[in-house]
Amino acid sequence: MKKLILSLILVLLVAGCSNLPFDFPFLSTGETQVKELPPDVLSIQNITVLPSTSVRESDQFSVFFDLMNQDELNETVFTYNIYDTGLCYWTGGDPTSGSDSLFPQEIRQVEWNFNAPSSEQIANLRVTCPIRFKFDFNYTAKSQIDVIVINSNRLRELQKAGKSTTFSPTLNVGRGPIKIYFDFGTTLPVRDNSNLTVYVRIEDKGTGLLKQIEKDKFVITFPSDFIVPDDACPYFTCTNGVCTNSQQSIPIISKKSLDIRCSGITTKPIADEKTYFISATLNYGYYVAGQVDVEVKP
Repeated sequence: MKKLILSLILVLLVAGCSNLPFDFPFLSTGETQVKELPPDVLSIQNITVLPSTSVRESDQFSVFFDLMNQDELNETVFTYNIYDTGLCYWTGGDPTSGSDSLFPQEIRQVEWNFNAPSSEQIANLRVTCPIRFKFDFNYTAKSQIDVIVINSNRLRELQKAGKSTTFSPTLNVGRGPIKIYFDFGTTLPVRDNSNLTVYVRIEDKGTGLLKQIEKDKFVITFPSDFIVPDDACPYFTCTNGVCTNSQQSIPIISKKSLDIRCSGITTKPIADEKTYFISATLNYGYYVAGQVDVEVKP
């Protein structure tokens, strides 16, 4: 009986059968190597209040901090909003306009001046002014993963020779709080002239909040040698291997999207083996927020 089972497995191996309920060592997929840049784009650093975080009524005070563009390559344009000051009120400072920009790796010192409320306004009681502010910016998330497609006859030859064809994809995830991740629903490497299923997921790893992915902002690009149906991915419309979420926005729940399953993708016949790349970009709006509390004493 054991010899019969062993013989059956060997026949399946030589025949190159797929979709088996288990994997063989030479068809196993290595763990994906993820190279991920940090989530920070704009960062607020070194918040200081002068003369102190505790002031008298009607006194003046200033909030200082450093705003840094963490991006190594691109200028970041932003707008700011001081949206809560309690009973204190803003009197000026730098920047004075609602929009500005920072060059790559640039650090800008921000100074905002405030007045504490009068004793009448606080009814001779201690109060706290929560100085809350945020910087809004637009950014583009980028990711790319590689995949090897191998000729079926070539794979069969490797199988007969007992040689390993394990492939570990490399996923490069760009800077920014919104991350795009890929995964495959098939054993790698992929055989030519066969189906490939790709899973895509969005994660929000920032301190802000992305509620949804707006329509027409998310693009997945497959290799030109792949045959991609128009309806390969839910939410998306695909044309010549370029898929855009033109159908509807994609919800983000608990800072993650559902796994988006792109299926029905077919690889074309090739002579030997070839490395391809699947990439994605996502344009989105985000913010970084800051707060400092200032006590006002009568």
